[in-house]
Amino acid sequence: MQTKLSKLRVQGDPPPVPSTTKKPQGDEKPQRAAAKGATNAAAGGERDLGKALRTVYQKTVDEAIPSEMLDLLSKLG
Repeated sequence: MQTKLSKLRVQGDPPPVPSTTKKPQGDEKPQRAAAKGATNAAAGGERDLGKALRTVYQKTVDEAIPSEMLDLLSKLG
């Protein structure tokens, strides 16, 4: 199941890889969805996503608060 968050891409990220899983028909055995290398790639993708989210969050935290916003906040207090 893919969430909206996992669909986010950061500039420079490679395009997503389409799923190769197919449903079994008749007497066919289901194909193995992920080999060891694919599992490692998925884990690497999750690490990359986590790193990208942490980077964006930190940039947001580090941004200066606009003076207009500070003025509005001072009027509330």
